[in-house]
Amino acid sequence: REEGDGGEGQDRVMVLIPLKDCARCMGPLMERIKALTYDKMMVSLCFFESDSDDNTTYESVAKHESYLNTTFAKYQYFRQDFGYPMPHNRHELSVQDRRRIILARSRNWAADVCLGSEEWVLWMDSDMVRVPPDVIQTTLKPKRRVVAPNVVLGRVGGRSYDLNTWHEIRSPGQEQGRVLYEGYPKHMFAEDIGDRVSLSDMRKTKNYGKHDVEKVEGVGSALLLVHASLHRMGVRFAEHPYRRRLESEGFGLIALSAGAQPYGMPSFDVPHGDCPD
Repeated sequence: REEGDGGEGQDRVMVLIPLKDCARCMGPLMERIKALTYDKMMVSLCFFESDSDDNTTYESVAKHESYLNTTFAKYQYFRQDFGYPMPHNRHELSVQDRRRIILARSRNWAADVCLGSEEWVLWMDSDMVRVPPDVIQTTLKPKRRVVAPNVVLGRVGGRSYDLNTWHEIRSPGQEQGRVLYEGYPKHMFAEDIGDRVSLSDMRKTKNYGKHDVEKVEGVGSALLLVHASLHRMGVRFAEHPYRRRLESEGFGLIALSAGAQPYGMPSFDVPHGDCPD
């Protein structure tokens, strides 16, 4: 079944926000949360922190607790460490296997602990400090069980930042092998890794409306809407390679195998934000 349950403004949504050494993001993120135009009494918030060293992330959220407790349907804050400090350069290819495994493990832990009776989960990274006020309504509008907006660089109309959302146009030469990651030069993999297109690539050849969707296989998790029934039935972020993918890309492929086709929104641009220093 492709459509989700319920309609706009009626479904309960859990916003799940992972935190790690991100106290500097909390001010602008809170402003975006306060600006959400979806009925806040239908929205639950769950912040989950892991392996932070800054010792100020919780305090940065806690000063808003009175507002969060009285404005939203539910507010929760959890911490669970996984023994993984932030790499010096989190984008280096050499750290990706371990990093993505821990990310998947922490997201799965959070889904198990945070999720109540909500119909939907909106995963939102802490540095998504430029999300539009209508982000919940807009991602719910297509009524698809897995929906990834186009998280872009710089500004609306920019190229895709979250390249983990992709549609495969040519498969890798081998079904098995090392884990594949997007955004790295092909020569770094020393094999034929196939070809994929991003959401920004898609709109080079077709005009899309804001609510239009296209089928994808991999999904990014910077901003990702998931029907909660998928988490409850065991569709997980991949802690082990699934079709040569980990974490959110593996999640998209697992969802697809479970009969829940993932979709991307090529023209719903959400600029990726830079938190103030």
